[in-house]
Amino acid sequence: MRGPTGGKWLRFGGRWWVLDSVLPGGAEQVKGEPPSHDSQVLPGYVTLIGPDTADFDAAGMHTMQYVPSEKEPPGCA
Repeated sequence: MRGPTGGKWLRFGGRWWVLDSVLPGGAEQVKGEPPSHDSQVLPGYVTLIGPDTADFDAAGMHTMQYVPSEKEPPGCA
């Protein structure tokens, strides 16, 4: 996962995705330590649910659901 705004943006499959919702559960799906608040990299797994929906799961976090974005995140060159 890559993005400057705390998980709001995701670069996946050659395009930018923006956070749509946070789903309850999912925290147990990925084993490991929860991410550091100082890190700009969040290791985890992206699952393409459909052409316009992707789920991201990371250790100790709820499932984050993303939708494609027509724009790039702020601060990208």
